[in-house]
Order: sequence, then structure tokens, then C-alpha cells
Amino acid sequence: MSALSSKLIHCGLLFFTTVCILKAGDLGLSTDPSLIDINGDRYVIANADDTVTFYVSPADTLTTLTWSFVDGSPATGIGTDPQTVTYTKSNALDQECPVTIHAVRTDQNGATCTTKSKTTCTVVVPAIQIYTPNMSDFENVDSSNGKIIVGEQVNLYIDIPDSKGVLKPEAKYKWVLPDDAIISFNQTASYFPLTSIAASGSDSDGDSMTIYFTGDAGERDVTCQLTIDGVEQDITAKLNLVRPTVDATTSTYTYVSIINHSDGSARVEFDNPSDNTRTGNGINFYAQNLQIPQGFSGTAVWSQTIVSTKLTQGANVHTYTNMEDGHWPYGSGIPYLNGVRDSDSPGSDLPARAPSPQGRDDNFKMYYMFLPSLSNSIYVPLKSVAWQWGFTAMGIASPQTGSKWILTSSPSYHSNNPSFSDETAEPNWTIINP
Repeated sequence: MSALSSKLIHCGLLFFTTVCILKAGDLGLSTDPSLIDINGDRYVIANADDTVTFYVSPADTLTTLTWSFVDGSPATGIGTDPQTVTYTKSNALDQECPVTIHAVRTDQNGATCTTKSKTTCTVVVPAIQIYTPNMSDFENVDSSNGKIIVGEQVNLYIDIPDSKGVLKPEAKYKWVLPDDAIISFNQTASYFPLTSIAASGSDSDGDSMTIYFTGDAGERDVTCQLTIDGVEQDITAKLNLVRPTVDATTSTYTYVSIINHSDGSARVEFDNPSDNTRTGNGINFYAQNLQIPQGFSGTAVWSQTIVSTKLTQGANVHTYTNMEDGHWPYGSGIPYLNGVRDSDSPGSDLPARAPSPQGRDDNFKMYYMFLPSLSNSIYVPLKSVAWQWGFTAMGIASPQTGSKWILTSSPSYHSNNPSFSDETAEPNWTIINP
């Protein structure tokens, strides 16, 4: 990983001695966040741009006490009052930056003495780094590289400056990520292709995480809860998620039709069987004006899921749920951008002399899916529309007409020009329905 990710700030507590001696323990140094002691070395883990507060409670009364904070803000301090210092990622990285205390006191004879101590602490400022397919290496998250698009692979890594190699072996990690962060989406899988990361966070044995975002545009906070020697510190970074927009609409046919065949079978369809143009389709889906944020590119396809289908065959009723309709992507498989469409004209065959009633009730959800033109990207939905159709048919027989099927008046139905909505949740299915 890049060494330019965070910084290591050594806080040396240096005191110069004449005849007066003030031992290290007499200074009573403490900090917030708390000090960590590993093999006699003391550390403070701080989140970038947060503050570190230094406290001293010397055993002897000091005449003066001055502080010098290299790469800190403020750079100096006076007195034994708490000193609050901010260390930012904009300062020099991987640099040892001493915090020096100069103490003076007067002994019982009135002599002025400068004291010295070898006590040292080390302020460590870890940073969350990011690597995306359009980058050459991991970098600290900032306003430039923190701009990402939905569906883009985002690799996160927490870098801990550790010149002595004693902190990383003790470190434990827990990543806390936004609700719309997912770890995968495999559109060709036949069993639960989507795995979501819970809002409460994801435990990880390592210092890295690969995720994708599917949600609305806006800022996202990512946090790694870093624990070393029992002391926990949240290390955070802010990402800026951008998202394409598109106009999507539908149009539907006016009724469900039935065609009887001479052998007594029939075909029920949500379309106009005599019209092969788009006006004869059961439902048409249109996508126009796809606007992709500046600096990114991509393409889009349709994907339809069968939320549920109920088949009635006489006294038998069969219900199926959560299926991908046909194949991925839906329809011809040609990428759809501006001013193009897809359609569906669902139907059902009724066998001759089958028991009555025969029927079906279908609930669908059509998605308009976007794929960034970056390696390892995933499809994410921009829009979706829920729609339905269904019927009940009864078989009749007469000497004049023979056997045929008729649609009952009330249960035959379909959606009328349903509206698309913004969609951020990936489609999910258990099987692919051929």
C-alpha cells in the first residue's frame, strides 16, 4: 500500500537538566484519546482532523511550561492547562513530529532549574485509502478521488503508520458501512445473487474491504473501528456518490384477449394478437434522456423479475415467487440508452378438455439497469415499475360451437400505463425462469 496515506507523529517530551532532576513519571502525562502502552512505548491513535488533548500533572510546581507541536494546530502552547491539538492529513505524511515540553522550576534555594525527561509518546493518525479501477494505486480519500458512481467497485484500505511494527499485529478491525453498500451482485446466478452488508457494519479480519454502492446520490461516511490494546478509535472517510438519471415511461394495451382453436385449446394473451406493432404489445417500456455524471460513462439494459405467479388448474393452485423472467438481460440483450424500448406480451395456453377454471395471476417488476464503463463494475437499478396481469377462464361446450374457453368478466385484469419510480435496491431472485 502507498506510504503516503497517513502520518506518524512522534511526540517527544524533552527536558533539559542542570542540577534539578524531574523524573519522567513526575510529569503525569495523559492524553485523550487514551494512551496505548506496547512494550513500554506509548501511542495515541487519532482520527485525521480530530483533536488530541495532552494533560500534564507534574509532582512539583513548575515556574514555566511551554509546548511545541510540530505539524499540529496550534503549533505552541503555554502552561499546565490541557493542550488540544489537531493533526490533519494535509500535513507532511509519514513524518516524525515531536511534541516538546520545556519545563522550568525554582528549587528550595531559589535556583532556576531546567528539567529533562526521556518520556516519549507517539501520535499515530491512520487514514482510510481508496482504490478504484480508474486509479493507479491506493490514495487517501479526498474530495477528488472520493467521487464515485453507483455500481463502481470501491476498494477501501486502512493504513496504520507503524515504524516499529508493533501496532498492526495488535490491530482488530470492524468496518461500518452505509445501508446501500453491497459486496456483490451476480446477474447470472440462479440462487440469491445479491448479498447486502448490514447497516450495523461488517466484521473483517483484515484491513481492507471491497464494496459497491446502489443508492441515491450524496455523501457517504465509511468508518473502520480500529481497536489496539483494548482502545477503540473510529477512523472515518467521506465519499461522494453520484448517480445517472433517466426518464422512463410505459404504455399498455387495452384488454386481455383469448383465441380459441378448433381442437378445443385456447391461448390467452395480454396484447392484440392481430397487431404486430408496438401498439399491439401488452406493455411497452421506454427509457429516454439517460444523463451520466461528468467524468463517467456506461450503458444500460432491462431486467424483469417475476415477483409472483399463481396458476389455477381446476381445483389445483400452484404459486411461484422470486424468479428472473427469461434471461439476463431481458429482451434482445441489446444495450438500451436513449429513446429505445422493450416490451412484454405475456400469455398462457389452455389445454382442451382441461378442468375449469383455468387462470393465472402474474406480478412483475421491470428494472432499468446501469453499468459503469469501469472494470469490475456491477449493474445497479435506476428505475423500476411494478405491473400485473391475470385472468380466469371457463371451458364450455355446446352442440353448435363445440368446446371452447371464455374469459370471465371480473377476474381478467391488467395494469394501465403504470409509472416508473426511482429504484436503489438490486433485483433479487431464487431461480431463472427460462
